[in-house]
Amino acid sequence: MDLRSHSASVMAPAADEYSKNMRAAATAERERRAFDARQLYLAAAQAKPGDAAALEGAARAALLAKDRTAALEHLRAALKANPGHDALRERVAMALMNAGQLSEAEEEVQALLRKRPEDVNLLNLSGVIQKRRGRFADAIAAFRKGTQLEPSNHSPWYNLGNTLLGQAEYADAVPALKRAAELKPKDSETVRLLGQAFLGLDDHVLAMAAFARALELDPKN
Repeated sequence: MDLRSHSASVMAPAADEYSKNMRAAATAERERRAFDARQLYLAAAQAKPGDAAALEGAARAALLAKDRTAALEHLRAALKANPGHDALRERVAMALMNAGQLSEAEEEVQALLRKRPEDVNLLNLSGVIQKRRGRFADAIAAFRKGTQLEPSNHSPWYNLGNTLLGQAEYADAVPALKRAAELKPKDSETVRLLGQAFLGLDDHVLAMAAFARALELDPKN
């Protein structure tokens, strides 16, 4: 028996089944048919075990159905099959954080930061996790490092200012939130937080001006 020919004949139907299910799953996902999309992505993953694209698709479909537990399960399965996939590990970390599994989320982020210590997105994610764990000094340090590495990135400035504001460190929160507002001048929430920081400093004139601007940007805020 020609084993190579036999292997090829077995693999071809599996590849066809994978492609067919992935196309159908993508259509179902676009049409927001969460259940159908998830089942089709899982069928694709059966045809091609450990396939990151299929398992990530199943995770998106689960999120579409507001099933975070299932989404995390699919992402973990994808990461287990593809442990060197850094972008996937980052998504697992975010899913863990959103599920409230902060210790595990931190482990995943720290593993990535050991490889990419100057990745601002990772530093920002690390800071958010630390903040949720009540480790405010560590969170502030992570956000501050992010602002130093990418001074034109709104996110670390916003998170730095917001965390300082929560710690009643108004004098330090104001410049951070001012910079965030300069980088994203039409973001109502940033301007509102700046107003709160001014209020903490008893500067009612600047606080009311900021609140008025925030309201102008978003009347529903």
